[in-house]
Amino acid sequence: MLIGDGDTEFMRACRIWLDGRSASGEPLWGETVLWWARAGKILQFAAGLVVILDLIGPERLRRGGQRMTTRLRAVVAQLSALRAEPERTHNGAVHFAAGIFLFGINLLLLNLLLMDWSKVTSTPVSIGPFVVAPIALLIFLARGRPEQTAGARFPLIGIGWLLAQLVLGAPAALLDKANPGHILRWLGLLLFVIGFGLDLLGS
Repeated sequence: MLIGDGDTEFMRACRIWLDGRSASGEPLWGETVLWWARAGKILQFAAGLVVILDLIGPERLRRGGQRMTTRLRAVVAQLSALRAEPERTHNGAVHFAAGIFLFGINLLLLNLLLMDWSKVTSTPVSIGPFVVAPIALLIFLARGRPEQTAGARFPLIGIGWLLAQLVLGAPAALLDKANPGHILRWLGLLLFVIGFGLDLLGS
């Protein structure tokens, strides 16, 4: 959906609300106003959690950020230890390609599963690939030497690194500041204003 269309829907919903009618069933940014109103409640709840973090105090938040940074470094070191150079032989190239293929198949099946869970799991036959593919990947990783499984290890290590950055790196970067409470106050205010506006529009 174009941004302009979303802006038009938002203005229409605002006019309906200002007229004293319920806009909860009106379309807005690919969903309904009611859906966004519920999302607004979640944002307001998140704003409340941010306030709680602020009450904890900047010194404790900084210490928490430093601990997360230490854990992130440990996780990255463990992931780096899993890396392996593929064999520079014909068999090594075949193993490397097989690893990439198995990982790609699992990634494709996961994408299909997320897109339409009910359709792809409607019959036992359709469920089969979603069971066999992960097992084949696990067997490949378990039985092969590190240099033989490098093709599957590389993308898995990359995903692990990305998750570590999201779960540990981002909070650590936010908290390990001179005054993390200042950032949290503005973040809490922003979440509250957006959430309250959406919730009010759906009332």
